[in-house]
Amino acid sequence: MGVELNNHPFTSPAPITLWEPPCCAAVYAIFARGPSCGPGSSRLIYVGESDSLSERGFWHSHPHHGCWLQQAGGDDNLYIALHLMPVSTPKERHTVQAEIIAACRPCCNTD
Repeated sequence: MGVELNNHPFTSPAPITLWEPPCCAAVYAIFARGPSCGPGSSRLIYVGESDSLSERGFWHSHPHHGCWLQQAGGDDNLYIALHLMPVSTPKERHTVQAEIIAACRPCCNTD
């Protein structure tokens, strides 16, 4: 079962340390799990977009990785979910990203 963010379907969050990035365009959501979220729960901390997540050297080199670690307490508490958009334009992905950020206000999108 996946998650829905602002009426956009995402895959179920997967541990980022075990995740294999796909070679396609997507909007992605980063979640933090841990003691501050309660047992078994998570909170949305970042939303981004990419034309190919595998080309980014993705999560370790991401400019917001430090904020993610601060919020999650470590890489083991980071999860990622995807809204795959393989035939999308950058403008379409930016629109979805902006809608979710406006509705959910993830803390690492504001730094």
